[in-house]
Amino acid sequence: MSTRLMGLGLGLALATAAAAEEAAPPKVQAGSDGFSLASADGAWKLRLYGYGQVDGRFGLGDDSGAVTDTFALRRFRPSIEVTVGERFEATFVPELAGGNATVADAYVEVHHSAALRLRAGKFKVPLAFERLHSGSATLFGERSLASGLVPNRDVGVQLLGQAGRAQYALALLNGGPDGGSSDVDGNDAKDVAARLFVRPFREARLSGLGLGFGATVGRQRAALPGQRTAAQATYFQWAAGTTADGSRHRLAPQVTFISGRFGGFAEYVLSSQQVRRGDAAERVALSGWTVNAAFVLTGEKSGLGRVTPSRPFDPKHGGRGAWELAVRASGFDAEEAVFDSGFADPARAARSARGLGVGLNWYLTKNVRQQLGYERTAFDGGAAAGDRETEHALSWRLQLAF
Repeated sequence: MSTRLMGLGLGLALATAAAAEEAAPPKVQAGSDGFSLASADGAWKLRLYGYGQVDGRFGLGDDSGAVTDTFALRRFRPSIEVTVGERFEATFVPELAGGNATVADAYVEVHHSAALRLRAGKFKVPLAFERLHSGSATLFGERSLASGLVPNRDVGVQLLGQAGRAQYALALLNGGPDGGSSDVDGNDAKDVAARLFVRPFREARLSGLGLGFGATVGRQRAALPGQRTAAQATYFQWAAGTTADGSRHRLAPQVTFISGRFGGFAEYVLSSQQVRRGDAAERVALSGWTVNAAFVLTGEKSGLGRVTPSRPFDPKHGGRGAWELAVRASGFDAEEAVFDSGFADPARAARSARGLGVGLNWYLTKNVRQQLGYERTAFDGGAAAGDRETEHALSWRLQLAF
């Protein structure tokens, strides 16, 4: 009799616990990381986050009128992330800046484990570190000259994950242009993209070192994009009638390092493409590189564009926010065959460009920051009289992210 009563008691306790769990209220959170609504067990979740940026770009001593002085709504991306039953997610990131509503990211994911996820939709191409680094955390208002040779977002499927100190990604994509994004494919050819990133050391002094390598291969027949400076002035453009016409590959070795108040990264990019103009067809290459460093002047830990102030800005109580000094050098080179075969006109396209920039970033809070930057870019060629006029660009940004 006592055994039966104990069994009934245990069953009742389990049923009561299950009922209590089902009746548990959802979790509602609001804070610096956004807004979320989740079931009690976290299996179902809705998260709202995003950021907006207002920029100013100005050319100093711009006698040629190459730089358009302007204020601009650079990015405005209210975003939604949905978790459905723990293993399934969907992310939707619209872009409302620039006078047109477009889709920046839109993909679904299936999580088998931390080491294996399947992603399908529109997302960033797994290739170069600087392009993969969020636009809300760039050290300067615009990415470097090297990132103009890297595709931005593309549509396809991707396997990705993390195992220990290594991250990997392997994607099959439509095949987007250098420096741009694509939503649909204009031909039957596809690109394969792969990236491996490893933090090889556990020792504290070297644990912030990361080594990566990315590559894409494919065949494309499409128009070829130009290249722009940090002030968004076009300094390299292909001759009229020049198109991609065959195999293309890109390579992007990269290194990052964060230690205390210091953070930095360096990257090299090679974009090699079979091109055609009339009867002339040849494989030509464009290359770029960048070296970046940042130091938090007020003592907080570096996050390469993400810093949480120890004393958020508050004039009444002496809060100053956090201040970060950033420097950058970058370059672009087109091989001589580009000009010798008539694929580009040296009077309109620079053979090379060298940029040197310095920036001051003020993190008022974890969510609000201002950026002030100056960048000097010198050119070899690119004008009828010889070298294109050296660009001196001043940039400013106010950003709110949550």
